[in-house]
Amino acid sequence: MIAILLVWSGALQPVAAADARNLIVEGRSQRLALVIGNDSYRHVPKLDNARADARALAKALEAAGFVVTLKLDVDQKAMERALRAFKAQLVGGDEAVFYFSGHGVQLAGENFLLPVDIGGQTADQVRDDAVGLQRVLDDLHDQKARFSLAIIDACRDNPFKGLGKAIGGRGLAATAPATGQMVIYAAGTGQQALDRLNEQDRNPNGLFAREFLKEMSRPGVPVSQVLRNVRSEVVRLARTVGHEQVPALYDQAIGDFYFRPPVDEAPAHAPVVTAPPLAARAAYASGTVFRDCPDCPEMVAIPAGEFSMGSPASEEGRGKDEGPQHQVRIGKAFALGRKELTVGEFGRFVQASGYRTSAEKDAGKGCYAWDKSDGKWDWRAGRKWSEPGYAQGEQQPVACVSWDDARAYVQWLAKETGQGYRLPSEAEWEYAARAGGKTARPWGDNPKDACSHANVADNTTYEGTSWELKHDCSDGYWFPAPVASYQANRFGLYDMIGNVWEWVQDCYQDSYTGAPADGSAREGGKCEARVLRGGSWDGKPQYARSAFRFGDAPANRFNVSGFRLARTLP
Repeated sequence: MIAILLVWSGALQPVAAADARNLIVEGRSQRLALVIGNDSYRHVPKLDNARADARALAKALEAAGFVVTLKLDVDQKAMERALRAFKAQLVGGDEAVFYFSGHGVQLAGENFLLPVDIGGQTADQVRDDAVGLQRVLDDLHDQKARFSLAIIDACRDNPFKGLGKAIGGRGLAATAPATGQMVIYAAGTGQQALDRLNEQDRNPNGLFAREFLKEMSRPGVPVSQVLRNVRSEVVRLARTVGHEQVPALYDQAIGDFYFRPPVDEAPAHAPVVTAPPLAARAAYASGTVFRDCPDCPEMVAIPAGEFSMGSPASEEGRGKDEGPQHQVRIGKAFALGRKELTVGEFGRFVQASGYRTSAEKDAGKGCYAWDKSDGKWDWRAGRKWSEPGYAQGEQQPVACVSWDDARAYVQWLAKETGQGYRLPSEAEWEYAARAGGKTARPWGDNPKDACSHANVADNTTYEGTSWELKHDCSDGYWFPAPVASYQANRFGLYDMIGNVWEWVQDCYQDSYTGAPADGSAREGGKCEARVLRGGSWDGKPQYARSAFRFGDAPANRFNVSGFRLARTLP
């Protein structure tokens, strides 16, 4: 039996539908989940995102094959009833998830989850009226859970602080899980979990939550490694803003369990590693995530394979340059950037090389951009990669870069590392975007499902502005989102659709007649235009498809266009 206990208070990014085997063990039976989200506290400070978090997680668990019971703003009696019913449903061999989003408090080293009607004047009253975390863990253990995971993001200030009640302390106490259980807290003892990195960070998810949901979506990663990856990334990102947040992990689990199985039975994802250990293995396993240096972009090893490039005549939104469809065989594995190149990564290149971009060389013309001052697209003097016309942090994708700028970056990185960095071919890009799928979009055919997977033109508006043609959903961003804010595709790649357009190596032709069938880039001729792929934050449904393409002059630049790296593998 697998039981996964999730006690979480922080915003969650919805996770898209995945393989129903998302937590794989032998001999499993039914999958059950109880999800609780408490925002509307009556006697202690209210919360903003707990119900939304609970809804998002419920959706993700349903996609993973769980039968979910969702409870919102529950008082003590309702919380007790829900827990009793949940325990009664479980039998040996089941997989179970308990999720709680709301206030938590520690009393004399014991952790308690608070219902919305909590109002005790003393510590004893709180013990009587709250639910002990250990009690929940014990219930699962009593039901002979073979594996339990407790994820606790209740590391806020003490909810009783400032109310004249000296009840409990800041943060939650350490715990001692039973054999077969794992527990992770979003922050260590006395530390506060960040909701965002800075004022410009508009990601709706807390730092810990967003990293956890990204990591759990990757196929072939054991749960133990998911948690360690989350901890490492949270520590790294928190330190970029001078904050110390070290998720605490308590591990007594036995054996490996998975949120998602390996792709095509490939070896499980390893943590991000640097190139020398990989070179020693003489091979890059499919799905391996690696860097060639500590500051190098993360790359994902993409397996060789074959696919049908372009779109069928029946596909809605199809352009005439998306055909004729033709079979392409990628005969050799290659690596692709896990994320779009970021502002921080491009900035390190500029600082090290002194490079001036096309927009900076032609400052009077600048960058072609949409501007809030007039709500129009036009050339904007002075706009460039570091000033694209909207607020950005180091984790936003770099934009206002031309194909010439992208080529300059990959040539510099290739020289610095001695590795075969380049821009991907158009065929490699589409093959990686589809990741084995045949639908119009990596997630399926329905554009309304875009917002869990991509930053596109949607119902999110900027100061009342809205595109006429947009996706009927909300992704939370008007301008570019921080990279990897949404669900990865089956190859573990983020933002292949949306966020910013991505330059590829090929010369643009208005059909695939005569296009290479081996996955190489299409070169030769005058090559007056280079290809861009993937759509962007302003992309209507027609653009946000795996097959959509267009070309532009290699010196042109837009505040909706950037790029992603490719790398030749040994």
